[in-house]
Amino acid sequence: MSNSVELEDANSEVEKFLSELGPKPYSYGDLEKFTFKFSIPIGFGGYGEVYKGQFPGGLHIAVKVLAKKDVVEETFMAEVRTMGKAYHRNLVKLFGYCFERDMKALVYEYMENGSLDNILYDNHGGSIEWERLYGIAIETAKGIDYLHEGWDERIIHYDIKAGNVLLDKNLSPKITDFGLAKLMKRDVSRVPLSRIRGTVGYNAPETWMPSSQVTYKCDVYSFGMMLFEVLGRRRNGEGENWFPQQVWENYKNGQIDKIMKDCGIPEKDNEKAKILSMVALWCSQYTPEIRPSMSDVVLMLQKKIPVGTPPYPFQFRQSLESSVLPPTIEVIPEVTSEVSPTIDERIGETNPSAFSLPVKTGGLLSYISKKLGKFGNKKGSRSHETESVSLSSPYTYQQAASKIENEKGSQFAKTEKIVSSSSPNKSPQAGSKNDLVFFEGTKQFDLEDLLRASAEVMGKGDFGTKYKAVLENGVVVCVQRLKIIQDDQKQEGFEKYLEVLGKLQHNNVVSLKAYYFSKDEKMLVYEYMSKGSLFSLLHGKPGVRPAQVDWTTRLKIAAGVAHGLNYIHHYSLQSPRLSHGNIKSSNILIDPMGNPRLIDFDLSAFVTLPIMSRSNGYRAPETLIEGTHFFHQKSDIYAFGVLLLEMLTGRKPLMSSENGVSENVDLPRWVQSVVREEWTAEVFDLELMRYSDNEEEMIMLLQIGMDCVTSYPDQRPSMDSVVTRIEEIGGE
Repeated sequence: MSNSVELEDANSEVEKFLSELGPKPYSYGDLEKFTFKFSIPIGFGGYGEVYKGQFPGGLHIAVKVLAKKDVVEETFMAEVRTMGKAYHRNLVKLFGYCFERDMKALVYEYMENGSLDNILYDNHGGSIEWERLYGIAIETAKGIDYLHEGWDERIIHYDIKAGNVLLDKNLSPKITDFGLAKLMKRDVSRVPLSRIRGTVGYNAPETWMPSSQVTYKCDVYSFGMMLFEVLGRRRNGEGENWFPQQVWENYKNGQIDKIMKDCGIPEKDNEKAKILSMVALWCSQYTPEIRPSMSDVVLMLQKKIPVGTPPYPFQFRQSLESSVLPPTIEVIPEVTSEVSPTIDERIGETNPSAFSLPVKTGGLLSYISKKLGKFGNKKGSRSHETESVSLSSPYTYQQAASKIENEKGSQFAKTEKIVSSSSPNKSPQAGSKNDLVFFEGTKQFDLEDLLRASAEVMGKGDFGTKYKAVLENGVVVCVQRLKIIQDDQKQEGFEKYLEVLGKLQHNNVVSLKAYYFSKDEKMLVYEYMSKGSLFSLLHGKPGVRPAQVDWTTRLKIAAGVAHGLNYIHHYSLQSPRLSHGNIKSSNILIDPMGNPRLIDFDLSAFVTLPIMSRSNGYRAPETLIEGTHFFHQKSDIYAFGVLLLEMLTGRKPLMSSENGVSENVDLPRWVQSVVREEWTAEVFDLELMRYSDNEEEMIMLLQIGMDCVTSYPDQRPSMDSVVTRIEEIGGE
């Protein structure tokens, strides 16, 4: 009897969990109809059998029936938890599930061409051009990169292999089988592993260690093993020698061409095959910290960044974490150029080159309300008057390679972000007064430190003024002083809104680090982006000519903004869905790596805006109605379309009429007047005319922009669709 009660309790927990997610529930009877009584088996794995089926409308599906094992519920919840929230063109879609006493099943989209391992191993690989396999590798890498970086928590797949990459009718790859997957918070550097996960031959060495702590880099290793199999179109363990070792030996001896010949790579594909083999050697490093991120893997395979010389992969090396860093510092795997918030004298040992941050006189306190009082040095704190702070510049993994020697015991520089770990994370509490409330990781400074920081005005916007603030320890942040919110009811809602924004973590969204609320002052503290805004990049600053922005850079920025906005739109499944509401080029900041980052969400529900600011050239027609302050996702898409037109034409969203009449002409109208019935080069920025070979790609991006700025919200594409279309431009 007690076992029955426990089972019912467990089932109710799972059912509660499922009710909060998007996939549709189906009954056992539904699945019987869809699969014609489970009469067409198409695959079998460790967790159950897969059957082909069909929805009433004709759409083909794959139904995975989980076997009755101890881990069935863990597997079931892992798949639904991850795939129910993840949206990407290179991930298999989860349509629904069945969770009944005698049936645990998952309903996926059907992949016509089966799995990649069938293509590679069953003598079918020769029928597909190797260049197409290279494209499959890139698209698979994009899918894994999305799992690691695409939303607020990382997803560790744990079982990346050719058998878990399915191919649709167009041979586009999609990652499947999330039964082992785990979510990993971004402020956690490692997760414990209670049992071995993955497939022998693919799983990373650290996953075999007792009581091991692993990172998302274990997926990078598995992907590297898969790349070797794509290169050789064979299993790595076939033959007398392990294939990855053969690749290394030939690479080390300068005979990589021999591998190309042995693998039957066409001469025209030799360059790409060499790149793929070197990327595989980087990904398969036994030491996790040396492996690149999947973001870098994508860029290397696309030939957008150099690969660098890989060290010998198949041995463990002494880690920087245990040999160089002080005990109060922890390493978070992430390629970054962000300045360390806590500076220890020994950190300089990791890299002899350095750069300086100027420290200006005059503090942030001089810009804000004097009612906050006077602050002196904290008791016991050490401060020094300096003109600049010297900080170690970060290494990329390519630079690290030059420090790695093949002999045992060599030291190397890491591609990691270094943060203080001296104090635990504190959850923000709405309504906290007279202190900074932090959202992420570790408290880096207090209000007193912030007010003593040197500061300079960066710019003024609808919702307040932004300052660059340099703290005494060298940390640089962006502080936004908000216009006063007098309405107590609005203030309560605003604090709840900030709690949502503070949880957003994405490569293309500026992180809100903290906020401060008192009766007389409201401040937001963001990451500082040193490269300025997209507006300044395109249009210059007073007295400064615009930069010459090439086509590749513009396309990269467009893709990055699209990814960031798509992440925001998918962040919450609850209604109303989250939107940005304030998309414009001045709110797109550029980080040190050249990536665009969204900042400055719409606050008009809490701050009264002047009438003029409502018609800034980016506002969708439906938001210009008097009294409107709610901006939905389709309004974001309109603004994004205007942003694309701005990047392509080099013109500001609102222009003076060219016929001498004193009126403003919005950018979409101007583009329509120039383009009329057919696309023309006249619409593009003069700088882009240098890239005539890319004119077709520019027209494709222009078409996306025009689709986004249609007057009717329901006719605008979704950001999912926009991201897919932009990724297809200039793709391999």
